[in-house]
Amino acid sequence: MNLARGRKPRDCGVNDHHIGGLSHVPALMAALEVLGIDDKATLKEHVMSHVSLTHRNRHTASCAVSLVNILCAVKTGCQVQESILEFADKHFCTGNLREWSSLPDRSVVGSRLTPACYLPHSLTASLYLAWQYSSDFSGGILANANVGGDNCHRGVVVGSILGAANGVSSEWLQGLHSMKQLERDDISSPYRIKEIE
Repeated sequence: MNLARGRKPRDCGVNDHHIGGLSHVPALMAALEVLGIDDKATLKEHVMSHVSLTHRNRHTASCAVSLVNILCAVKTGCQVQESILEFADKHFCTGNLREWSSLPDRSVVGSRLTPACYLPHSLTASLYLAWQYSSDFSGGILANANVGGDNCHRGVVVGSILGAANGVSSEWLQGLHSMKQLERDDISSPYRIKEIE
């Protein structure tokens, strides 16, 4: 709408704090890395510039930085839970994680955390699910789908973290129309599709 009103593309972002603003961050990071841009500071700069094209909000910006930090840590071999603790401490405390880990997912995302799309709470819900299913890609994305709410955008965050850490089970790739293209993609990228047993 702002573009149609004559604003320059870089000035079209609105004050929006929804997790949809993070949904393109993992794909952007992967594309930048294929282009040879893998320095964390440069990645953050590009991600922040891109996110602000649509979502100009302090919560969205802060959550995007946390996601970049977590994905960079995980792709270099850090454990998911370790990375979340190090780079998302402003989104929840470790005491909450310990308490929540013994509860059903719907008691956490739905009662203690909103299943809605508003940041920073939706990032907290995403990181809880990534924490809870840190070594189980399929379990994590299914749990995310089952708790409902804005599980589409939250699923991008959960899936990108768990996929970077564990790879993607081949069962999730069967029947994809673009599978031949994915198989040709740069196999040196840490975000590549990895078949796991």
